[in-house]
Amino acid sequence: MFLSIEKRMVNFIDDVVDNSDAAAITTAIIVMGHSLNMHIIAEGVETRQQLDFLHSNNCYHVQGYLFSRPLPAEEVTALLLEQAVGQT
Repeated sequence: MFLSIEKRMVNFIDDVVDNSDAAAITTAIIVMGHSLNMHIIAEGVETRQQLDFLHSNNCYHVQGYLFSRPLPAEEVTALLLEQAVGQT
């Protein structure tokens, strides 16, 4: 089962670094998802600070412009292969 913090909530992700209310709401959603044994996926991650916040709150599945712009399916394989080669 997955819980996705997605586009409807991207403004929470946008503000987690500077807005304590957004940080509290995002943290509560992550905790709630974990308590229900859900995998948490955060969308809209654009900065290293947002990523650090999510990681510090045990949210390790993320996507957003920090990693890549949206890609057509045929470009995803090439990107993943390039990243795999870079990690070896």
